[in-house]
Amino acid sequence: MKPKILILLALACLASGCATHRLTYYPHTAYATNSFTSKSGHSFKVIHTTEKDRFHEETESREKSPAPKPDTNGGKAGPAALDLEPGNAAAADQDEFEGTDRAAAKTSIAAASTEDFQNLKALLATLPKDKAMRSHQPPISKGKSSNRISEEMRNVSVDAFLFASKKEEDNDYHIILGNAPKGLFNKFMNVEVSGIPVQGPSRQALISARHEFEAFFTANNALPGTSGYAHYQPPIHVKMSGSLFYDIDHKPGKVGPNKIRPRTSWEIHPVTHVEFEP
Repeated sequence: MKPKILILLALACLASGCATHRLTYYPHTAYATNSFTSKSGHSFKVIHTTEKDRFHEETESREKSPAPKPDTNGGKAGPAALDLEPGNAAAADQDEFEGTDRAAAKTSIAAASTEDFQNLKALLATLPKDKAMRSHQPPISKGKSSNRISEEMRNVSVDAFLFASKKEEDNDYHIILGNAPKGLFNKFMNVEVSGIPVQGPSRQALISARHEFEAFFTANNALPGTSGYAHYQPPIHVKMSGSLFYDIDHKPGKVGPNKIRPRTSWEIHPVTHVEFEP
């Protein structure tokens, strides 16, 4: 077929919306798959990989660490969900927040009303540019007691699609949200279900949000583990609520799996409510 004809066909496909966002799963990163049908009757394929964030990849390359061993459990990934009903202590190591950088901000909820967004694109359009945030004055401290700055004093709720998730070493869950379930020009954002603070006014709300997230995947034998990102085909429709947070630790494009890394370091962190298939 002549090149001109191929170009015209491609443009027609884009105009008609037939272009889809395809994920690439390399044999050396995908180690297990399983499927589930949700309560609403939708079927999803889960691809468990050893793919990590780019900053992890770079660190492991410098240290020449051996490849991580996958969390295999008969083709299922991740630990069993804990009973995190309000009132119970989050004493288990796998649920307490174990990070240090900006711990105060990561485990606190902004004192603000909730802004509702119909899609992720609309939310991202309201955020300050990364260049401005990375040269913020005064500089954003990475200290453990670093609280929210004025730009982070916002609570949001957004309708989006969950493409992938992974449990981190600090016990946060990294969640990659997309603006739409498909499309060549999709937009992405990292969202984090926080590990539980030992104490503080946000503790019970974060326990509740963590329970909502884990309960859905545990019921479907698909709770993400620490070995790498689990990808969902098709992406899962969700409504996520939480406080805005700027990740000064990692430059844009360092968090998330290949092909779906957000271009911003803005996050929703912590998540305060998650609704699956609204």
